[in-house]
Amino acid sequence: MIGGNAQHGLAVQAIDLFEEMKKQRMKPDDITFLSLFSSCRDSGLVKQGQFYFNSMVEHGLGCWNLEKARDFIVKMPVHPNAIIWGSLLSCFRLHGNVWLGIEAAENKPLLEPESAASHLQLDNLYASVGCWDQAARARKLMKDEGLKTESGCSWIEVGNEVYRFRAEDWSNGGLAEIAAVVDSLADHMGSLGYDLNQVVTDDDL
Repeated sequence: MIGGNAQHGLAVQAIDLFEEMKKQRMKPDDITFLSLFSSCRDSGLVKQGQFYFNSMVEHGLGCWNLEKARDFIVKMPVHPNAIIWGSLLSCFRLHGNVWLGIEAAENKPLLEPESAASHLQLDNLYASVGCWDQAARARKLMKDEGLKTESGCSWIEVGNEVYRFRAEDWSNGGLAEIAAVVDSLADHMGSLGYDLNQVVTDDDL
């Protein structure tokens, strides 16, 4: 039931069921915690997810290494969904295990073939280790399926009105003034010694 609530985005109900399990002195297993974590993650309940993650030790469940996490997911009695593979992929990328990340990234698009982001993750992982043929295959599949990533945007609220900015979007009437302010900030940063031509990588963030 916790897993069902998690799959349908009902995080509060999943947590309530977990707490009811504790009251009934029922011992949660690995699947219970995995469903609970997925539910917290999808609903943005970071603090609750961290709390329940730390409580695993109380139930005799410790932290695993990446290989054990992968083996556990593969051997689960239920077929792992795209959310589970996505969680594993994020973990592999965070800890720099590219090859396990590629395995997770290969499985994720099979479960959500319409997701351009999943294919793009696979492309980027292959490119990061110089597997250009495989990266090209992932890009070709995106093209053949007509998948496109949505351009990112930023926004700011001024006077109860939201202004959105997208890459190469010239429709904003105040663009000249905005560009002037950005240029002024760039000049100021340059005068303070910042190299504005320096490429920022994920490792710098």
